[in-house]
Amino acid sequence: MQDPGARPKGPSTLAVVLAVIGGVLVLGVGTCVAAGVYLGDQAKKAIAAVAEGGLVLDDGGLVIRSHGTGTPEEVKTALAGPKRGYVGSWKGDHGSTLTIRDAGDIDFVKHDAAGGTSKMNGQISAFVGDGIEVWVLVTMTLKVTEPPHKVGGQWEMTVDGVHLQRQ
Repeated sequence: MQDPGARPKGPSTLAVVLAVIGGVLVLGVGTCVAAGVYLGDQAKKAIAAVAEGGLVLDDGGLVIRSHGTGTPEEVKTALAGPKRGYVGSWKGDHGSTLTIRDAGDIDFVKHDAAGGTSKMNGQISAFVGDGIEVWVLVTMTLKVTEPPHKVGGQWEMTVDGVHLQRQ
C-alpha cells in the first residue's frame, strides 16, 4: 500500500502542462520574430518602390506601377520592328483597355463580366513568343492567345482572355 503522504515519482501534471505551454510560447515567439524580420524587409522594399513611384492608389484601388527600371533596348527594337502591331490603343470586352507605347510602357485595365477590375501599369521587360512580360515590382506575363492580326481591315488581338480591337 502506498503512503498517502508520499510524492509520486516523475514530473507532476502541472510541471508537464507548464513545460508544454513554455515550449509553445518559445515556438510562437520565434515564429513571430522571424515573420517580423521578413515583413520588415518586405516593407523596406515597398517603401523604396513607393519612393520611386512604384505603388500608388488610384480610384480607391491599388495600382502597381513600374519603379523605373526602364524598358530594355531589345523590347524597343521589337516594338519598332516585328512587334510593331502591338503598339497602339486597344479596346475590348466589358470596356477593357490596353495601351502599348513605342517606348515600351503598357497600361492594361481588364474588366470582367462579374464587374471586377484589375489594372496594370508598367514597362514591357520582354516578349516571350507572342506573350508580353511586364515589370510591375515583379514580372507578370500577359498571355497573348491571338497576336495582332487584321480581320476585315480591323486590327484585333486577344490578351489574357480579353478580345481587343485597335482604336
